[in-house]
Amino acid sequence: MNLLKAYSKNYKTIDYTKESEESIWNIYVKSRDKDIHEKLVEMYLPLVLKQVSRMSIRVRQNVEKEELIGAGVMGLHNAIMAYKPGQGTQFSTFASLRIKGSIIDELRKQDHLTRNQRKQYKTICQAIFELTNKLGRCPTLEEVGAETNLKETEVQSFIGMASNALSIDSKNSQGVSYTEVIEDEKTEEPWKNADLKLNLETMRGAFKLLPQRDQQLLYLRHYKDLRTKEIAQVMNISEGRVSQIYKEIIVKLRSIMNVED
Repeated sequence: MNLLKAYSKNYKTIDYTKESEESIWNIYVKSRDKDIHEKLVEMYLPLVLKQVSRMSIRVRQNVEKEELIGAGVMGLHNAIMAYKPGQGTQFSTFASLRIKGSIIDELRKQDHLTRNQRKQYKTICQAIFELTNKLGRCPTLEEVGAETNLKETEVQSFIGMASNALSIDSKNSQGVSYTEVIEDEKTEEPWKNADLKLNLETMRGAFKLLPQRDQQLLYLRHYKDLRTKEIAQVMNISEGRVSQIYKEIIVKLRSIMNVED
């Protein structure tokens, strides 16, 4: 029986597993039925999970996965309501942008830095960027403090506060955002190979300018997949110090790559 005819009799008896995606969309566009809308959400939920998995490691460590999924699902709902089949764009492409945008909007809301704190943070990042170019290496916190007229402890404090704030969608002068650079490579998609190559080259260049200790920590964390406790044992430092150093590394990389907030 044709799906449209089946719907006209009783849409709740439709076997969605045996009908084409196009047919289901045809019915939804004509009826805007809430039950079919929910079925579409179920069908495309993997798009949300994919976007969440592609969020940077830093984001996933600071925000509950359920929050990211919840924001993504809201984006999916909006995409389903706004999508118009037959206009040349696949729904997966259309929805992915809406889902990612919804997640980013949620992350923006969680940025709790005051205006003065963000100003100080930007000053520190600019100093790191300029000193890196001048010295040919990433500066120490003491050097950054001298450049910004701040105590080393103050520099460390502002970096700590800022590293917990999630202004994650900014881009550098080349249009490369920090989150794009550290997305999970295991989920790379074929059409993003060119962008991924550019992003990785940008990251490698910044990575080489970091102190050996920072490079070692990143290597242990992202290539060896060691937990904080294990990294602490290898580097003979406390777990708290591992977390602190990691936060500092994130800010250094953002600054070296000239990612503006």
